[in-house]
Amino acid sequence: ICRDVNMALMGGAKESMIGKHFLVHVGYAISEISEEESEETMRLLKIMAGLEEIDSLESESQ
Repeated sequence: ICRDVNMALMGGAKESMIGKHFLVHVGYAISEISEEESEETMRLLKIMAGLEEIDSLESESQ
């Protein structure tokens, strides 16, 4: 996922930050995270998104 992110809380945007992973909340980077943590977070978010779709389909069928 690519988004514009305000890096001010991380000390400002720096070329050394390119390719790194950050926890972002309401458009602000609030913490640097590992690639593994980033991948696990994305995996869990995809699972949750799938569950929401299932809930939506079940609601429509009732």
